[in-house]
Amino acid sequence: MSTMNGDYTFDALGRSWTLCFDFNALADFEQHSGRKAAAFLAEIETDPEALSLADMRMMVWAGLVQHHPEVTLREAGQILGEAPEAMMQALGAAMPEPSQDGAKALPGKPKRRKRRPSG
Repeated sequence: MSTMNGDYTFDALGRSWTLCFDFNALADFEQHSGRKAAAFLAEIETDPEALSLADMRMMVWAGLVQHHPEVTLREAGQILGEAPEAMMQALGAAMPEPSQDGAKALPGKPKRRKRRPSG
């Protein structure tokens, strides 16, 4: 499985911020939003206009808090309002590119090998 990490640095609210969407950020998103991060990421791909503003703000907060533990949820919303492209840029930086064989960047549940009958 590919790793998911990567930082994206940008300016908003008169200072520099770094978004990091790693394992901890996605876990923070799930813990605080009550939603599965994979479902949110799938919505970005399939129906971005249906995204919840609250979920977007929570994802930005979860990405920011990795490098800026003092950031509040309200600040994350202000940052998102000033730099709306930052979340997508950071997710793009964090997601590995699909392989040449067409495999998806975020694979689903790995397929299990069938066991051969012993004998």
